[in-house]
Amino acid sequence: MSSLGNRLIPAYQRDMSIDDPRRIPFQFHVVLDDNVNAFATPNGVVVVNSGLIELLDNEAQLAAVIGHEIAHATHEHTWRQQQHYKGKRLGIAIAGAVAAGYGYRGMADIAGMVNAAIVNGHSRSLENQSDRIGLQYMVAAGYDPREAPAVWKLMTKEHGLQGTNFFWSSHENNATRRSYLMNELKNNYRDLDFGALHTNEDEYARIKSTVAEAKASKKKLKVK
Repeated sequence: MSSLGNRLIPAYQRDMSIDDPRRIPFQFHVVLDDNVNAFATPNGVVVVNSGLIELLDNEAQLAAVIGHEIAHATHEHTWRQQQHYKGKRLGIAIAGAVAAGYGYRGMADIAGMVNAAIVNGHSRSLENQSDRIGLQYMVAAGYDPREAPAVWKLMTKEHGLQGTNFFWSSHENNATRRSYLMNELKNNYRDLDFGALHTNEDEYARIKSTVAEAKASKKKLKVK
């Protein structure tokens, strides 16, 4: 897992001195959790749940997910999300609180919905950027980017297709994300020599086997 993650770190980050404050000290971890999920913290800790590893078919698909999470860190998405229309969001929140204090619950609810639309709309744009940058990272590491949209096909098969709520959805739905990636491939990667890129099914089978063994060991410990 760490070797895969380290290959996906962009070269400018890898080449920075360990003492450079701009350098992100990336770490990569797998946790035994059946939820199909992965996340990254601003300081470069990338966590992948075992449930996601079990869902995917090859290493290139996992590279797409990890590249996406690395992009969240390299492009400071947590900080950017916090700063996006910060003053306006505070003003709207105060107006909502005042309206609620005077008993105007409808106005307070509208203020809450406007704030949610601002926050989640920006979050969706950051997710799209991470999908796009993640493609760049996986191609630079030698992985076939056509496996990135396949991730969302598998997610839809596993969890079904849900719509995107303008106010409350922080991510686009699976079909939209797959379409976005397919368009990126068509517009920016059509000239790639795909035969020179890899998916590493055999290596991924070993990763899955290791996860299965870890889960079995954990289950035995619980039984004892």
